[in-house]
Amino acid sequence: MRVFPFSGLVSTIIGSDAVFIQADNFYKLSEQVSEWLYLEPSEVRCRTISLQDSILVHGYKYPKFRLCQRFFYDLNTLKQMSWSDIVNTTYRTKDIRLSFEQDGTVLGLYNNRSGSVVKTDEVLRLINGITVLYRDLDDDEYVKRMEFYDHNLDFLWTRELTDQSYVDFSYYDEEPCCQAYIANDLLIFPIIYEDSQGLIQNAVKALSVKNGEDVWEFSQAKKCKSLWVESDQVTVVLGKTVYLLDAQTGALEHQLDPIGDTDIPLIAQHDDEFLYCIPQRGLPLRVYNRSGTELIKVVDMPTSLGLRTDQFMVTQDDVLYLSVYSTTGLSFALMVLDKAELRSSNPMVLEFEEKPDIDIQCVKHIDDEDHYDIVVRGDDLAKVRRYSEIAVLDVLSRYTRLYYDYPEEYNEDFNGDINLTLAGIQPEQRTEETADRIRNQVFSHFMENKGMARRTLRTLNINWID
Repeated sequence: MRVFPFSGLVSTIIGSDAVFIQADNFYKLSEQVSEWLYLEPSEVRCRTISLQDSILVHGYKYPKFRLCQRFFYDLNTLKQMSWSDIVNTTYRTKDIRLSFEQDGTVLGLYNNRSGSVVKTDEVLRLINGITVLYRDLDDDEYVKRMEFYDHNLDFLWTRELTDQSYVDFSYYDEEPCCQAYIANDLLIFPIIYEDSQGLIQNAVKALSVKNGEDVWEFSQAKKCKSLWVESDQVTVVLGKTVYLLDAQTGALEHQLDPIGDTDIPLIAQHDDEFLYCIPQRGLPLRVYNRSGTELIKVVDMPTSLGLRTDQFMVTQDDVLYLSVYSTTGLSFALMVLDKAELRSSNPMVLEFEEKPDIDIQCVKHIDDEDHYDIVVRGDDLAKVRRYSEIAVLDVLSRYTRLYYDYPEEYNEDFNGDINLTLAGIQPEQRTEETADRIRNQVFSHFMENKGMARRTLRTLNINWID
């Protein structure tokens, strides 16, 4: 079990021949982490939309889930592509492409072979090549109508939802692990409705992909926290309970409460071998057999790390990639776990990536003002830069009121100045561009509250020594 720290939120992207990490910027993972693609500061909070066909589609989203600005990169050259470059490129499937305005707004879907067009100004999702278009959104973003199109963008059916039931897009915002799936010719998705007694029910609903007719529904008076569909099984967390359903019938096959009577966030997912229950706040990852009837392994988390419950783990070739966060700072990390470790009876061993030498000192001034000196020493520029960003964030989290995790360590005399020295880097790599990138990465952490960040961190001076 290996851990790789980063300064930004971590998500894993499986490419055709490699595993990539998006943590503000992009990195390639093998035995080590290597920087792969640097994004401009304006793009660092973007979300990756697609990574295939030698093109990376990366972009912002509006708060209400309409697609906004898009950035395109050629994976062969790692260069950003212009709008004219993408006119005839593909997106998600080999035949279907998106059309964009100059600002990146989606105009519609086009099939290159048949010429079919679906114009849209509503919420659009592509699931397994099937196009689901959500229309008639009210002011609260409740969906009242769904339209379906096949791979050729030929219209299949539309489904009107009643006044008492709707798809609530707060699911996709507040509970990002509650998404829609298409499996075994069924559309399976979370829904909210008001029952005959006027009580709000949360449900998982299955419709036929062929005609939109109801197939099954499973409901509880508890909000959906995560939904995972794979093969013949549906794993859904409603409240704090994990329910395992038959994907074809919706029949309840098993249920369990892996974290007991607590309000700690929890998500769950399964593969062809295991069921994974992923809680937040430093609780262990609990691994069961696929049916949930036998506890196989409890993977304890170190006190410095906690599992994130806003995204599922990614699996490939019997390797699990989990996004974790630092419980002792503002940084994040990627945890890589081989399933052979779960099958083994041997104790699990946690290995942290070897990091460069880091020294942090508080420097007292005669006027009772303090600043911090940070020295990061190493010969790998990408790693030194990454750990420099983490070190600056650690100082801000521990000694300022930016966050209140360490009130006993708060330094009221800190004047907001940090001197960062990068040591051991080759002279030709000591550029102002590198220094600017570190500053941009640190401040990108506070894009939603730049004023607070700049009041907390007044200056970040960057120097070089041998």
